[in-house]
Amino acid sequence: MTPESIQTYLGLLRGLLTVLREDPGALMLPAEWQWSDIDRRALEIYLNDRIRKKRWSPNTQALNATALRSFFGFLVSRGHMERNPARSLKPRLPRRNLGVPAGDEEAVRAMFKDTPGGVNAVRRQLLLELLYGAMLRPSQVYHLRDMELSPREGQARLRLDGGDLEIPLSPEGIARARAYQEERQRMLTGGEVPGAPAFWIDSRGRACTPARLAREVRRAMEAAGLEGGPRELRLLAARHFRERGGDTRSLRRLLGAKRLGDLDRYGPKGFMEVARIVRRIHPRGEVEPEPAPTPEKS
Repeated sequence: MTPESIQTYLGLLRGLLTVLREDPGALMLPAEWQWSDIDRRALEIYLNDRIRKKRWSPNTQALNATALRSFFGFLVSRGHMERNPARSLKPRLPRRNLGVPAGDEEAVRAMFKDTPGGVNAVRRQLLLELLYGAMLRPSQVYHLRDMELSPREGQARLRLDGGDLEIPLSPEGIARARAYQEERQRMLTGGEVPGAPAFWIDSRGRACTPARLAREVRRAMEAAGLEGGPRELRLLAARHFRERGGDTRSLRRLLGAKRLGDLDRYGPKGFMEVARIVRRIHPRGEVEPEPAPTPEKS
């Protein structure tokens, strides 16, 4: 954590510590309270009171709940408490931005045009390929442990922390994955990387953190005139897939979406396009409606 983040967390915890010191009865705690006396009910009273009095935004609620979980988790790890009372706190989280970022395919292609050279360059190319070409979640890319290629079938088997995952890769994607694997293997056999390294390594053989991987993607997107990071690049791939005529079932499998409604935002032309398809394909699509009968004059 950065010094700024640490100071932010400390500032959030001071609010709870002030109440514990000055008025523990407000949290239904005894005057001579111990850390083991603090339960989830006391924390809910504290949070609800602050939300009502200070009108905390959803972001502030989520940040305070995270600070409490981290603090009490620390006390549990040091043996001061048996259970973390804040572990199951679920504040009202802010609504995520469901918009799909803007950007055409030409801008994306520009990110893949640079000539690879060295482990850093080929690593960046493979990062972009997995996020855009395979539409993997950023968390899956960050925690990738190993990759087995099947060039003949155009597939790759990824070894993740939660199990194996098979994904399709284009011939260019297979080539990018092989280029990084060869460069990484050269560093391993050359003795440049001591011990058992992570899958993502830099030119010095050090493991690349998720923050560094995300930063590389953002820089590559900025150089191509695109905004956002790994998540936005994945959403952009989904939009381009639909604009090229990709079906919803395939997109759902690629994104791992649980509900079909989650894919509505990737529709290239929305309801008017569906209406045109119905008129062209549906058995009654081209049938003119019968005119309403004209009332007879008496």
